[in-house]
Amino acid sequence: MRTILLTALCAITIGTQAKVANDTIDKYIIDKLPVEHFDGSQLEGKCISKYMIAYKQGKGVVERHHVIYTGDEDVKVVRLTANDDKSVSVVTEPLLIVDGKETSPEEFAKINSQAIDHIDVLKAGSKAAKENFGEKGKNGVIIVTTKAGKESK
Repeated sequence: MRTILLTALCAITIGTQAKVANDTIDKYIIDKLPVEHFDGSQLEGKCISKYMIAYKQGKGVVERHHVIYTGDEDVKVVRLTANDDKSVSVVTEPLLIVDGKETSPEEFAKINSQAIDHIDVLKAGSKAAKENFGEKGKNGVIIVTTKAGKESK
């Protein structure tokens, strides 16, 4: 899984309203399928490849259609949260390396903080990430060296 940890990889403003309408109704369409109760969980594990807003105005009501297409397996959405300022933040995970080995997010979460010797972070798009991890590192890398891993080197 090649992903990246950015707290605002994609901030999409959805708070625009038409001034002539008394009410705005938000409707969501993901990959051409209507979503009844959108809460963000419908996008977990997916990448937003295209996002559009279409408006339809009726008598005193504006329907705001959020049309979302997903794709690109290189980046997966871990969490999608709506903020108080009516924007959406997409959070994804980086390539995780522990003691020189690629690690799953589940295994990474099990690391005891007392066992960590040091952590290196390679930013997405950085030369170091690209040179050391190739295509897998293009979205950034978190490298953890544990005390046991340091001693074994």
